[in-house]
Amino acid sequence: MRLGLTLLALAYTAGLIAYFAALGLGAGQDGWLGVVRELTLYVFLPAPALLLAAVLLRGRAALLLMLLPIGLFAWFYGPQFVPRARAEGAGPKFRALTFNAGGNEVGGRPEPLIRLLRTEQPDLVALQEIPRSTLDVLAATLSDDYPYQVGTPDTATLSHFPVLAANDVLLDASGYLSEQLELDVEGQIVTVTNVHVKRPTAGLSLRRILSWARTYDAGWRDAQMEAIAARVRSVTGPQLLMGDFNQTPWSTSYSLIATQLHDSFREVGWGFGNTFPNQLTGLGAGLALPLLRIDYVFHSGELIAQDAHTGPDAGSHHLPVVVDLALREP
Repeated sequence: MRLGLTLLALAYTAGLIAYFAALGLGAGQDGWLGVVRELTLYVFLPAPALLLAAVLLRGRAALLLMLLPIGLFAWFYGPQFVPRARAEGAGPKFRALTFNAGGNEVGGRPEPLIRLLRTEQPDLVALQEIPRSTLDVLAATLSDDYPYQVGTPDTATLSHFPVLAANDVLLDASGYLSEQLELDVEGQIVTVTNVHVKRPTAGLSLRRILSWARTYDAGWRDAQMEAIAARVRSVTGPQLLMGDFNQTPWSTSYSLIATQLHDSFREVGWGFGNTFPNQLTGLGAGLALPLLRIDYVFHSGELIAQDAHTGPDAGSHHLPVVVDLALREP
């Protein structure tokens, strides 16, 4: 049994080394490996079982072999489970929330959304996939909390702060219509971009997941991310980039944004921060299984992230992301 365990540990560790070497060489752009790249968190699933077996069987060789997988997991994800001191900012403080309301899938109803906003009490709300009828209810019900409401057919932004300017943003001809706003946050202009990036390939469903994985192609999503990165570079001063990006932090194009702006949840959130899928209609009603982190609040260096968490179920296949922010002294 010890020999068999050692061989398993050796095969698993060698496979991890080969996998991360392939990612380092730029593999995983499309096809099956592209799908696995998005799910990199889960290549560590065998590690706890193999480590426990090595301890119980007193398999020293297997235990030594498992040090590398455990070390890699700690390197990539350990900081997300370590308490961090709350950073303080001398400027105005506010709370931002991004949420794909699921109007194109299973959600978009006004009642759970209103309940979410009243529970979390954000000052700034970036919504995606929000039905027009729900927006009308929000405008009538929450006008005192969010007197400034701007939207496109695909996104909507609700703000406690005055909106100085608003522009539609079309990332490509086949993409969702996003938006960019300038807000007056207690005398400081903050640029907010609310985006919904199209997912790689199309037609994902549980029934067709195998064929979908074979034809997986992140090309058009990555092209949209390049357009977002160019827009980020064109902004001066404090800015927020919020929305549904349809990619995990392991995606090929995540670094286009993360090298320019700060990922708020990665900075100050606790845990994995998975937001999707909150509802899997293909496996039965009411099944919540958030496996991926694809919704983000990015911020520029003029802002400080103080806290970040995923919000409660609000009737969508996504969970909201809530971030407390503070402006630095101008």
